[in-house]
Amino acid sequence: MKYKDGYIADYDMLGQMTVKELEDTLMRITDDVYLSEDAKRELVEMYLNERKWKLDREFVFTEENVRRMNEMNKLFEKQTAEVMHLAHQIFLDEMEVRRKAPDGYNHLEVRAELLIPYNEYGAEEESVAGLDTERDEMLWGMLGSRGINWMLDSFRLLAESDVTFTTVSCDVERMIVEALYGFLENGEVDRYSWISFREESDREKVKDICFVRPFHNLYDFCGFSMQDILKIKQFRLNVEMVYENI
Repeated sequence: MKYKDGYIADYDMLGQMTVKELEDTLMRITDDVYLSEDAKRELVEMYLNERKWKLDREFVFTEENVRRMNEMNKLFEKQTAEVMHLAHQIFLDEMEVRRKAPDGYNHLEVRAELLIPYNEYGAEEESVAGLDTERDEMLWGMLGSRGINWMLDSFRLLAESDVTFTTVSCDVERMIVEALYGFLENGEVDRYSWISFREESDREKVKDICFVRPFHNLYDFCGFSMQDILKIKQFRLNVEMVYENI
């Protein structure tokens, strides 16, 4: 059996733990002031991924859950468009200021982001469902915090290259399509779903949902189970400006 700084770091042993045991250990790991940041990141990733795997095995593709998955996919589409239009308008406004007073500026980038509804003072209850206990809020805090769940920082919901505005000639509508679906080599929109479930019976139940790239990024790369994702009522829209004064 493998251990890392006193914590089980063996996937065979993690597989024998219950979801509750994994979550309890995760909370101890995040509060352990003696763990190095590298060790903490490695352990959090292992335990979150094992937890996700177990929860996804329990997830049932009922009509209600399929409906909720479809609604979540539409929320990703809607809020991706919203934050990109917001970032684009901010970019245009800033460039207009520069046009009127061109001296004193150089390169500008404006980036759009979708963030998990979380802040350091506790989860934002109006944006997340099912946070009924202090434990629920603590668990969501681990999932939603980039400082704890580093996968959120490594695998952004929106790929930075797709959502960064650098010139006034940017085609924002095309960029939105790229961020959500991507394009085929012939220039057509790629309508192939970005999430593929293991069981054929499950794939059949969601065949009418074309899962978008941000949904795929959160589900496949960030330690979020489908149960976790379906708790989200709305994402946080974030716009980052990167520029330098001369």
